[in-house]
Amino acid sequence: MGLAYNTIESPHYKVVCIYQNFDRSRLNVQIYSSDTKRWKILDDTLDLSNNHVPFLTRGVYMNGGMYWSPINNPIDSWYCFKLDIEKFKKLELPSSMKKACSTSVRYFGESCGYLHLAEMDRLKGCLYVYEMMHDCSDWVVKYEVEIVKLMVEFHKSVWCNWCIGRLEILDIVRGEEQEEENTFMVLKCCREIIGVNLLDKSFNKLFDIVTRDTYGRTMESHRYVAI
Repeated sequence: MGLAYNTIESPHYKVVCIYQNFDRSRLNVQIYSSDTKRWKILDDTLDLSNNHVPFLTRGVYMNGGMYWSPINNPIDSWYCFKLDIEKFKKLELPSSMKKACSTSVRYFGESCGYLHLAEMDRLKGCLYVYEMMHDCSDWVVKYEVEIVKLMVEFHKSVWCNWCIGRLEILDIVRGEEQEEENTFMVLKCCREIIGVNLLDKSFNKLFDIVTRDTYGRTMESHRYVAI
């Protein structure tokens, strides 16, 4: 179940319900519109005959579409749902993610109308942030961070694969068009939260985590909080 809502475009919202049919061979879609106050059953469905049921988790709404994280999904089973045409659309991962066993997806999210994927190459000690093209046809490497070099400089100590394994990307926030130099990434490393500018590669510690070590647990981040 997903809620698609952009108050800049319209005062109305839509609720998207995606579910398996009785024999689990297809994904069906129903859409509720606050404008018509009715549910609509779509004719377009997603065939599951390849036995790959996509994990529809960590969804984001962007440019008239619902996108879900490719993490834990098979390479050939990553889709988005385009609300403007009310159809599923198959998506492709960056080519390096399809074949490089030394890499792993560490982040999926949206900021300022851009969809981002981040992968870690442990062999090179680099973190790559991809940006999806607006027509969803391909990905481009938007930012590259020599994460091991940066962390060694930050901690003034040697970093290893064990340390990389404990690194989490909590968020990637793009600056506005005229302020792209303010684009930054928020990392969790052990008990520290670190901010990294993705253009000039400067960094600073935002705060320490004073609770028990959360290794093995996935942290959720929220950009907007009530104050």
